[in-house]
Amino acid sequence: MAKPGKKQPTTRPAEAPASGRKNRRTWGLLGAILVVAIAIGLIPRLGVWRARDLLWQRRYEAVPNWLAIGSVFGESAETWRLRSRLSRHLLDLDGAGQALDAARAAGLSHAAYGKEQLLLRAQAGRLENLEPTIYQWMQDAGEDAAELCEAYANGLLINNRPDDALAIFDVWIKEYPNDPQPH
Repeated sequence: MAKPGKKQPTTRPAEAPASGRKNRRTWGLLGAILVVAIAIGLIPRLGVWRARDLLWQRRYEAVPNWLAIGSVFGESAETWRLRSRLSRHLLDLDGAGQALDAARAAGLSHAAYGKEQLLLRAQAGRLENLEPTIYQWMQDAGEDAAELCEAYANGLLINNRPDDALAIFDVWIKEYPNDPQPH
């Protein structure tokens, strides 16, 4: 029994589960950190993926915006490589070469750098000693086959070889019927 005049200690319901509130805050903070960490990793990848897709669709006006998203935390070898391809498609061959050099400095592999250089030389019409390498690459060009066909056909046209360019267009149309570029 309590003595008269002495107050009984009371516990408030809000004070009792103080450790539970702290746990919720901790878990909420950890969850927010996890979401930010995932976003940091996914946002640039999304930008690069979308830029690559837009290049394939030849929607060049939208590519720079997606490359900016892809490089939000700094330029990578891949964003520089895609900048080089965009410049090449827009016939800014000097800009393409500069972006390609930046891609190499950012860690682009020697093989990828060589392929991009080949595309750039072919696009510019500098085909001397290049055609055997182009024919070899055409045997297994993979996802870059349309890029190779376009650059090579343009180079052939620059060198006043329209019949050879038409033969490349025929192969390109046959192998990539959904690609609107050679039609």
